[in-house]
Amino acid sequence: MPDEVRVDNYHGFLHIHLSLNGDKIPIKNNNRDEVFIIIRNHIIKNKDIIKKELLEELL
Repeated sequence: MPDEVRVDNYHGFLHIHLSLNGDKIPIKNNNRDEVFIIIRNHIIKNKDIIKKELLEELL
């Protein structure tokens, strides 16, 4: 997982941060393992994180 991407549920719901001090973006899937698989597959497919596309996959 790249340093600028963080997935947590500190505020009670699963959300993603796409920068080190970025805002939390709620995601529809509340299964952390499935979210990590989506992110991993996105990185493998694109060789990088394309924030707009990743958010479309998660929202």
